[in-house]
Amino acid sequence: MNTTYKERIKKTLSLMSVLAIIGVSFVNCTGTEAASGSSSTSASTSDNVSGTSGTLTAADGSAISGAAVAVSQASTTTNLKTQFLTNSNGQYVNLPQLTDSDGNECDDIADAINGTVLATDCTDAEGKYTLVSSDIPCGETVTITAKKGSFFMSVEVTLTCTDSDGDGDYTDEMIAMDALKFDDDCGIDESNSSFLTVGQPLYSIDSGSCNFDIANMAVVTGYYDEIENVLAKLGFGSVDAMGSLDKSQPFDFTLIDGNASLDDNDYENFEDFISDIDNLNQYDIIFINCGVAEEILATD
Repeated sequence: MNTTYKERIKKTLSLMSVLAIIGVSFVNCTGTEAASGSSSTSASTSDNVSGTSGTLTAADGSAISGAAVAVSQASTTTNLKTQFLTNSNGQYVNLPQLTDSDGNECDDIADAINGTVLATDCTDAEGKYTLVSSDIPCGETVTITAKKGSFFMSVEVTLTCTDSDGDGDYTDEMIAMDALKFDDDCGIDESNSSFLTVGQPLYSIDSGSCNFDIANMAVVTGYYDEIENVLAKLGFGSVDAMGSLDKSQPFDFTLIDGNASLDDNDYENFEDFISDIDNLNQYDIIFINCGVAEEILATD
């Protein structure tokens, strides 16, 4: 075999090797084939969805209208937290009002969240909200915050990239969530789970991240009205078989004796309660039932 013939074989083999390498490179770059021979459907954390929608309710399931809802994400330089929501007494302060695209009004909480606010909306008469933004990431943790007057809630959510219409685009996907509730577990039933998966594969909620804070409320008992029973039925306490506040169970407000119906050893009486301005200042809301001793109100 002469040298020229050997050189031709070497050149041919070298050319085939180069073509083979180029062919492999094309397959990997296009992503049309994986090593297993199947297409890859997983999305990177750099993908975004078009938004998320849901419903906000009270603990008893009734819709909360006119609440502010926002989706936000911690920035690279600061942790996500709320600021300027309360005064020095811990009471929720009034915020500037905003009107959303549907004409619903609510608190403007965008400036009260330290981080990157991606979208805000006001709940409608049925408690529904829609958070739309091309910057909402899937596969990463975001925070959904809701505020209505002196009631506040936030919870961490991870939205999953989907391609339900098969167009290869995640940015046109709107993720619908179940109802979030103003209660101690944000409506998450499996509170013993550190990471609860809901509506798989659309989204998941970190059950340990629920942050629910309600107005500091006091209720003065009276002979005619019973606001304490209404609050209990709304989920801020338990009710007994008669539909009245079950005082043997925990409830989320302070009960003041205004009609000599409560044990003095367990409950403060109305006269002592109202005579201390510092005592009054710690509450966001004070309900005074009709039938309380009116002479106390007249003299103080």
